[in-house]
Amino acid sequence: MHMKRRIAAILCILLLAAFTGSAAAASEPYRGYIYDSYGHSVDSLNGYAPVRLLTNADLGITPLKNPQDLFVDKHTGQVYLLDSGNNRIIMLDRDLNYIKEISQFTRNGETTALNLPSSIFVKKDGTLVVADTGNDRVIFADQQGEILSEVTKPESEIYPQNIKFAPVKVLCDDSDNLYVIVKGLFQGAVVFNKDGEFERFYGSNKVKLSLQLLRDLFWKSIMSAEQKSGMSNYVPIEFKSFDIDDKGFIYTVTQDNDVTKTLSKRNSLGENIIKAGRKFGDLESIYDRRSIITQFIDVCVDENYFTYALDLTRGRVFQYDSEFNLVTVFGGYGGDQVGTFKLPVAVDVLDGQVLVLDADMGTVTTFALTSFGEKVNRALKLYNEGKYLEAIEPWWDVVELNNNYLLAHKGIGDGLYMTGDYIGAMKHYKIANDKDGYLKAFREQRNIFLRRYFAVIFIAVILLLIGLAVMINRRNRRRRP
Repeated sequence: MHMKRRIAAILCILLLAAFTGSAAAASEPYRGYIYDSYGHSVDSLNGYAPVRLLTNADLGITPLKNPQDLFVDKHTGQVYLLDSGNNRIIMLDRDLNYIKEISQFTRNGETTALNLPSSIFVKKDGTLVVADTGNDRVIFADQQGEILSEVTKPESEIYPQNIKFAPVKVLCDDSDNLYVIVKGLFQGAVVFNKDGEFERFYGSNKVKLSLQLLRDLFWKSIMSAEQKSGMSNYVPIEFKSFDIDDKGFIYTVTQDNDVTKTLSKRNSLGENIIKAGRKFGDLESIYDRRSIITQFIDVCVDENYFTYALDLTRGRVFQYDSEFNLVTVFGGYGGDQVGTFKLPVAVDVLDGQVLVLDADMGTVTTFALTSFGEKVNRALKLYNEGKYLEAIEPWWDVVELNNNYLLAHKGIGDGLYMTGDYIGAMKHYKIANDKDGYLKAFREQRNIFLRRYFAVIFIAVILLLIGLAVMINRRNRRRRP
């Protein structure tokens, strides 16, 4: 059955390539790839393809100037563009049609303007939360531009007073707590309560312990202040961006050389709860004879808990599932073709489409699932709902299109395990390099073997023991004088 399906799929692919190969290449101007069990990139069909490039001309407005952020309101579908260079907010509807802009704000009858804002967040009640970076404040405003309140540098002994309060990213949780990433502040995000009072720091990244760190700490303990100044300073790496899901978990990205620390999912205490050892971004350090270090600049999470991390190094979007397995990679630098960028700065999701904001070109590119991406998405949806048996069929469809897709082999392995086909499960777990799954299936298959042949094995062992006893007894008799 599977062989017939494979043959049919191959024929379909060949026919599709013959008639639409050039069109496909034009619609996806970047290489599709995934990583194998050894951390090497292998070719893959693209999960997303560009469908639209939104310019100021499409919106009927003056050009965007160095826009820094976009936000999709999951409740209304409205999209907010933060046009930082023009100090304004552009509001779009669900179909990305222009609604209005806010370039002037008022408070108590007085007019004020933004000054190089960096981030925007919209609360469930429609309140706009803006990191007004140049004015050293965070403002809360209604949809008409009336400022309701503002947050400035906290006067607290805990907050380092030598650090300027320059907010670069903001978000709010369901309890109306405000989280602010401040430029140059390494203690984590600054948390304010609903009354605008400073509460605490959230989720400071830990300094990685190393022999060099221990050595330097020892020498610093006995050196003079002048000698210390010439040594390395060890501080945690600051957050670059974050997002929050409907369960209150906060997803953060940092620009760290350690591929296990660039993306985190944090609980209310700020602790990273992603399974240790997960690697993110590009796993190869050299590509086209150039050094690659993934530098995530933004992150967002959708209603299905898929995470999208935007890489500044190569202009790629990395999509991960709810268990942080790599699903697909898309996008790239260039800027001459739809789907490529010059300076991507923000990413968000609207009705299943991925939106990427380009600060240099002042554009928004929308990406939609390809046919291959839809099959992966369908399989993952069933898989994440615990419907492993139902997910087998769409996972087979994925494997037939891309046998290198390890996540599909893991899904098939899980489904076959549920059916009791432990040998088949072991085969796919092995391809997926899922050691835990393989060991689990191996144990079940071993138990079946032991139960089936227990009587035979028991009798064989008894006969062997009797035979050994007889041989020993005969040998002892021969040795007697």
